[in-house]
Amino acid sequence: EATPVSREFNHSFSLAKLAANAFSILTSDMTNRIASFVLYALVARQLGGREFGQMSLGLTYFQSFQFLAVAGIQALVTREIARNRSQTGRYLINANVTVSGFALLAIVLLGLLARLLQYAPDTTWVILWLSAGLLPYALSTIYDAVFQAWEQMHYIAYANLLVNLVRIGGSVWLLTSGYGLMALVALLLAAHLLTVLVKWGLAQYY
Repeated sequence: EATPVSREFNHSFSLAKLAANAFSILTSDMTNRIASFVLYALVARQLGGREFGQMSLGLTYFQSFQFLAVAGIQALVTREIARNRSQTGRYLINANVTVSGFALLAIVLLGLLARLLQYAPDTTWVILWLSAGLLPYALSTIYDAVFQAWEQMHYIAYANLLVNLVRIGGSVWLLTSGYGLMALVALLLAAHLLTVLVKWGLAQYY
């Protein structure tokens, strides 16, 4: 039977862990928002209004189709792994396969929508290339679900901090070096891929 001292210790430890996880989530969200702000500010300053509008449109579509790419699988994975951590590998594989299918469907539908609305060719290409990031984005959310189930949210913050530093630094270098919007789009796509790789590596480490 737990003594009053041990119960107090466990309670304090739980509160500390809760606070640490909450801080990790806050830090992760903050770095994402800072990176997005810097990106928008740089495009508006260095490229001009048309390119700013193209990027804004492409990212709006990207964010709008995220729900289809993930299809609610993230919450399911978090709940099931939290119940039985020994089944992490099984859920991770099945979830990755499932969201890959939904992400590819979202990419196809977004491509069809862009064609249907008859945007200018260069705008359509921006939308299509940005939409390719839906696949690594969906896979990344599955690793987030695993970290949440493990109560290791700081891994999410580590990965996002690293990738957002790459996004900010890369964006500054590209735009101040005279590169255009498509180079920036390629950087954003690479950042999504890097996010998955970093989170995969952290999951292997744990």
